[in-house]
Amino acid sequence: MNNLEANLALALHGNKSSWKKSNTALTRENGITRLSLHGNDIAEIGADQIVVTLAGWDTRTTRSRIRCVLSELGGFGSSCWSKAGRTFVSYREDVRELSNDDVVVFDF
Repeated sequence: MNNLEANLALALHGNKSSWKKSNTALTRENGITRLSLHGNDIAEIGADQIVVTLAGWDTRTTRSRIRCVLSELGGFGSSCWSKAGRTFVSYREDVRELSNDDVVVFDF
């Protein structure tokens, strides 16, 4: 986890309505927390679920930001990675494939 993601992890657990550093922003509104990268929403956290998407950008940075959110909220067995050209996400060991424009929903 790099310095930006360490700050993102702190922001996820904080109560500020918004946080921004470089190309990454976190906003909270009406009980929904959104994480965006370069203006594209890549994660949405509600009261009972988390929604993740590559938003058409299957890059190391996108996967890294999603990994940060999943591991902070889900703990062990929660991540995002690429293997043999395919991207996967897991939340508490529930593993799913995530394609470029897919949306994956994990319930808390």
